[in-house]
Amino acid sequence: ETIWDHKPIGTYVLFRAIGALFGEGLAPIRLFGSVLVGISAYLIARLLPAVAGRDDATTRRLGGLAGLAYVLFCFVHGGLSTNTELMFTPFVAASALLTLRSGPAPSVARIVAIGLLMGAAFQIKYVVAAECALFGQILLWRMPPRRRLAAAALLAAAAATPTLLAFAYFSAHGRGTLWFDSTVLANLPGIKQAVADARQTPTSAARQLLSAFTNPKVGTTLAQTTPMASGLGT
Repeated sequence: ETIWDHKPIGTYVLFRAIGALFGEGLAPIRLFGSVLVGISAYLIARLLPAVAGRDDATTRRLGGLAGLAYVLFCFVHGGLSTNTELMFTPFVAASALLTLRSGPAPSVARIVAIGLLMGAAFQIKYVVAAECALFGQILLWRMPPRRRLAAAALLAAAAATPTLLAFAYFSAHGRGTLWFDSTVLANLPGIKQAVADARQTPTSAARQLLSAFTNPKVGTTLAQTTPMASGLGT
């Protein structure tokens, strides 16, 4: 029986590495997840001063609260599984921190580091693509226009490297076509649906809100049956 998982190879590489270093079993994996949570919390705490543009006692305290909140929210749904979200968050947070700390002339090494972090997160779970695109735009927007094209090419090349390495690994084992089918072709319907939903949702939400404001009966019905409208009404 074949088990087909659309997740990329990064999760399994990390699990295999933990097993090779510390032995098989749940305990090493749970400990690994706890370490990842601690790293993510620290990076999130450092993000707030970077966003605020100043590193003082106030921003450090607020950042610490944000990091603590992340740890607490990791206990949702039992808080026991070392899942993909716990794995990619340190990479995403690190790339965000490096991006926000970059000025108008980031070094080549920094651009490559940001790209590799994004690419590593992408090879753990593809949903980070939106965040990675945002951080890339922020990084390029801060740079002089004359540098943006070269920096964008370098950033894209670095971000693509982990994916290209995954493809090379599967190709070397005679599974390149299978990798392409399961990684690219199998995900196209979901991507198309997500794009369609993104186009329709704002219009649908606007219509529901307009109905709620103009028709009391409709507004009451929406508040009872629609999570979005109910949340907005509280």
